[in-house]
Amino acid sequence: MLRFTAADGATPPRIVRDFQDPYLELVRLVREATEIEHALLVQYLYASFSVKSRYQAVIGTGGGDSISLVGVAVQEMHHLGRVNELLTDLHAAPNLARQDFPYEPDIYPFELSLEPLSRRSCAKYVYAEADATVLDPDNPDNADAASQKYIAAVLGALGSGPRPNHIGSLYGDILDRLHDVIAASLPGLPDLTHHVTALSDIKKQGEEEHYAFFKKLFTGEAFGAGPEIWSLDPADDAYPAHDIGADPSAFEGHPRAIPEPHRATAWLANLHYWLTLGLLDIGLRTGETDGDLGFQAVAHMKSALRPLGTHLATLGSASRSTP
Repeated sequence: MLRFTAADGATPPRIVRDFQDPYLELVRLVREATEIEHALLVQYLYASFSVKSRYQAVIGTGGGDSISLVGVAVQEMHHLGRVNELLTDLHAAPNLARQDFPYEPDIYPFELSLEPLSRRSCAKYVYAEADATVLDPDNPDNADAASQKYIAAVLGALGSGPRPNHIGSLYGDILDRLHDVIAASLPGLPDLTHHVTALSDIKKQGEEEHYAFFKKLFTGEAFGAGPEIWSLDPADDAYPAHDIGADPSAFEGHPRAIPEPHRATAWLANLHYWLTLGLLDIGLRTGETDGDLGFQAVAHMKSALRPLGTHLATLGSASRSTP
């Protein structure tokens, strides 16, 4: 687990270094990045299932882009692959595990859960993807009235509880340790310099493109409206999302178990999800993620997992479970 120093509630905590050895610290941080990217992508997919069909442009069509929920989720999948490739180049095992939902905020900095799209969840995603300076009310660049109003709205929607950490801050630490490891020229490691560009691109894409998209969701612009859209009655057809519940489970006996007869369908979606992860894991271990194994994983995601999730959302259930 990542450990953080105490914060005043407005400023995200600082990552506490566990290992003085830069190699060990780099492996630790990259493993955390894999879990975070995994957590983000399933949350964005879950949110996409909740969005009403009239807002198809917000949902997306399945390609990787920064202007739809599914598109951003696909890009997070690519991020997950890139950081796992760094792990394998560091001679560490790939990591496709993730923590259970909901997260425990006293242990983990990201207070994330599987939930329908809402004003608060949009604020959470805005904050997580943003550069640390963008939502700082004391930053001179944010001194104008419009920026102050927007920042106050985001922070107000988040409430007084724990803040999610900025993803880019973690990648900043990873890049620092990666530079240390490259400079150390450790025997047995391949050339890692190309990962600097890849991780820098991931950081930039999150802080610029993903942040801009979630800002448009929060302000209502993405729905062709203003922030008042989130004040509508959820039963109103113009309200962006269906209430599909939060953190459901396909496991029988779970406190948030999806009711029958839909639990079996959710379980089928889980099986496809696990098959996808298994194919990706084998591909990463064998260096064949860009070959047949990668294509099969994508096929499971597009032809089975996504349609099942979309169908379950229409029933008030969801495709992802929380074992």
